[in-house]
Amino acid sequence: MTWEEFNQLDRIATLFVLPLGSTEQHGERLPLGTDHFFAEKMAEEIALAIPGSILMPTMNYGMSWHHTAFPGTMSISDSTYKLIIFDILCSITRHGFKKIFIANGHGGNHHSITDAITRVKALRNCEIANPLVDIATSNEFKQLIQAAFNENGVHAGAMEVSIMEYLFPNKPTLIKGAGCVTSIPNDAVWGQGTDSPEKWRELFPMGQKGNQKNSDPQKGKEIFDYITNKMVQIAKKMMEENS
Repeated sequence: MTWEEFNQLDRIATLFVLPLGSTEQHGERLPLGTDHFFAEKMAEEIALAIPGSILMPTMNYGMSWHHTAFPGTMSISDSTYKLIIFDILCSITRHGFKKIFIANGHGGNHHSITDAITRVKALRNCEIANPLVDIATSNEFKQLIQAAFNENGVHAGAMEVSIMEYLFPNKPTLIKGAGCVTSIPNDAVWGQGTDSPEKWRELFPMGQKGNQKNSDPQKGKEIFDYITNKMVQIAKKMMEENS
């Protein structure tokens, strides 16, 4: 769109869908861009489901300090990230647009996003949804992951590998084969804290918190569909309640 075409959008009935990800290590099988690939695919599904939605460019960097002991991880500081998200949201709402749906693909971004949303809503009359972490931490979702993969971790484990295998089939340059996996965390380290990048790498030396061999693209489809369906339901409700 040109700016003039953009200016013709309905201020009340247009939903902006903003994908937010990260660039960080995802173990032996997955690329550094896993979170922003996931966020973008998720955002596309939401935008397709809501007529007239605007799919925004993906933010590929995020809050990944806890993974910075692994080369390739690129992290934005908390203070900077809050300001970036705040400025993006303000740029939308300053022209009178009211509804924004955030498709966040990285849990480490959540608290900074929440802070930015709170600040924007204090300035502007708008509705901003950021529901992924609530969905991913629900008992229903935890039970779904446990039943599918017999593990609780979500960073670079069987769940993320399975979702990526479903989203990007037959792409060996993007997703490495299970034969490359040399490290499967044992039960003794699952509950231990990772309060520093060095501690994370000590506990999970190859990056994955889970069994990257135990993947299944069909299960990945089920998990991806579950998440996106929940997100779409929330987006539709937001549009209906504030129309």
